[in-house]
Amino acid sequence: NFILDFMLYLMKFLIAGSNVLIAWFLMTKVDYFGAKGASATPGLILVGAITYVTASFFMGVFHTVVDTILICVFLDETLNNGSEDRPYYMTEEMQELLNKHNTLSEAEKEQQHLAL
Repeated sequence: NFILDFMLYLMKFLIAGSNVLIAWFLMTKVDYFGAKGASATPGLILVGAITYVTASFFMGVFHTVVDTILICVFLDETLNNGSEDRPYYMTEEMQELLNKHNTLSEAEKEQQHLAL
């Protein structure tokens, strides 16, 4: 969980930093309003703060989704054993990642063999 938190903080700062760089370029290099000598610092601080808060909201939702998926996978692993009676309901990719596989019945093995 520490790695995910670190990656989310890194993404928040990366998003906020890139938006501040874009805003700095637009405020200093593009002469849209013809304002000469005005400081771009307050605007850049505002852009950085708003972007960081917005990124925090989105990353918070992403963190909740990742935690929910992991809880569901671990609950599936706890309640089911991969047999015919209690197969895993997680995706094939997650089964391969966790090295867990459903045991196929003879009829399912035959169907899978005929499909190939």
